[in-house]
Amino acid sequence: MAQAKEKISRIPPIWQNADKRNSAYWQLLIILAIKVSIRIRFHTAIAVLNLRSMHQSMDFQIPNTLAEQIANYLAERIMTGQIKPGQRLHEASTAKELQVSRASVKEALYTLERWHLIEITPRKGASATKLDAAHASELYDVYMHLLIMLAQRLCERWREEDKTALLSAVGHVTEQMQGKDANITAIVEASFEVMGVCCQVVGNPYLTEALTNFKPAVSRAYYLSADRYRQDLDRTGRFFTNLTKAILARDSDESEALVADFGAHQKALIQQALASSA
Repeated sequence: MAQAKEKISRIPPIWQNADKRNSAYWQLLIILAIKVSIRIRFHTAIAVLNLRSMHQSMDFQIPNTLAEQIANYLAERIMTGQIKPGQRLHEASTAKELQVSRASVKEALYTLERWHLIEITPRKGASATKLDAAHASELYDVYMHLLIMLAQRLCERWREEDKTALLSAVGHVTEQMQGKDANITAIVEASFEVMGVCCQVVGNPYLTEALTNFKPAVSRAYYLSADRYRQDLDRTGRFFTNLTKAILARDSDESEALVADFGAHQKALIQQALASSA
């Protein structure tokens, strides 16, 4: 019995024998596994790139949520005049056009209503809001009062570390106004960037939300009166420069006067443009 145990103890483990006799085989398996892994990663990357390319080539893209993208898509069509004031927006036809669910379209329409771009009437549905001289006047009256409140709070709350961001945003918008062929879309977006920086400094979420919801409707007014707005860019540039000086001097009264005067002038321009196009 003892001799048998001694013979068994002298037998090397099976894995040692396999390792010695089949080391080349295991190395081959490892190499094959690495190659397969690399190939899988390569094809996965190609598939992702193809998918991204496909989405980028489409007019209808998905940045955040589906409802947000639908809202952005329809907002652009309303702001640029592709959807006329008073034109109906049907849930079913929009869902079919974009190949999305009616629930997503309904959620997008509620967003557009919050942006003051459509009106939703019970039993009648949604339609693009009117934008004549009278409606533009009402829009600007409220919007300018919000901007006055923003300027006043900014005079009170800006700190030295905020100065660089404020000056950079104002510098960007004034640069966009240079030249005879200034891009109105770029100027409007840069103007709203200034507003966004100011909202961050002020830190009032309710004021920020209110101003953000007015942005599409105000942009629509600018786009529809682009020719008159382009002719008045020198005055717009002076407004941004003078308002920045007043805010950095914490001159709340001067800031309010500048915004009120500029707002009245802009409202008059838009009313003239809309009246002439009526």
